[in-house]
Amino acid sequence: MSKMVQVAELSICNSEDELIFENLSFNVEGGEIAQLKGLTEIQYDVLFRVLIGELDPDSGQIVVSGRNIVRLNEKKRKEMLKKEVSFVPYDFILPKEKTVREALEFKMGIIGDTIEADEMIEETLRYFQLGGVQGSLPGEMSPEEKARSVLALATVNSPRLLICRNPFSELGRGDEEEILKLLANVVDTSGLTAFLLSSTLKPDLERIQTIEV
Repeated sequence: MSKMVQVAELSICNSEDELIFENLSFNVEGGEIAQLKGLTEIQYDVLFRVLIGELDPDSGQIVVSGRNIVRLNEKKRKEMLKKEVSFVPYDFILPKEKTVREALEFKMGIIGDTIEADEMIEETLRYFQLGGVQGSLPGEMSPEEKARSVLALATVNSPRLLICRNPFSELGRGDEEEILKLLANVVDTSGLTAFLLSSTLKPDLERIQTIEV
């Protein structure tokens, strides 16, 4: 499997010229669930902003799905990332007034995938075992059901890469393991690559490729 994310000699300073990263380098293999370990919370936040195209590094290269996003202008970078990558920020909140199915339908309408939208939605509901709560609002669901719904919303349009910032911080160990098993099934079936920016996941969880920096 080819590399889905390649970061080489990435250096970033904040507005006060304090060093955030100096020559950070790592690779994420395609078709894996990878966890990046060893960063501070500030570093995770900054790296997430760089990967979503919100912040430019001072130096270094970032190749995502075969494209060097550092070399793309802002418009092309956003277009490429929207098509290839799905992002789940730390503070992601499900739409309060939409059921799980309505949120998925709304997402597919925004993306523009209308030909096979219903099939993709049904498949996603099965992947994340959400059939029983597809008519529920976020306020009616448990934290574990909400987490599954967030991942479903992030992957329903079949991105090549999923990048999550601290996605399971509110879950217990058992719920975390079950969700990772469901995510692993999506990865194995669809070829998705999942990149988790978190220091809280347990390193011995199955199917996680741990990247130390």
